[in-house]
Amino acid sequence: MVKDSVTFDKLKKILKTDFSRPYTLKEFFEIYFNDNLTAAKDKFMRSLAAYSLVMYFLQAKDRHNGNILLHKTGKIFHIDFGFFLSNMPGKGM
Repeated sequence: MVKDSVTFDKLKKILKTDFSRPYTLKEFFEIYFNDNLTAAKDKFMRSLAAYSLVMYFLQAKDRHNGNILLHKTGKIFHIDFGFFLSNMPGKGM
């Protein structure tokens, strides 16, 4: 696992169970990044845009919330490129 980061899947479970009501990602950012909210939103937006374009052009498969990490600075990045680089379920279909 990557230091100082959490998968979106785990974050979603935490936000659903650890509080009296489920929190949205926006509310999480406002609480967690209170001091640096603008910088965190900017890093999140830029990294999400870059990820979206790269994954679209490369047509990478097997992208889900368990493969997307949120770093403590607000950036997102991806792990587990096994299906993309080597194994393809369904023989590339």
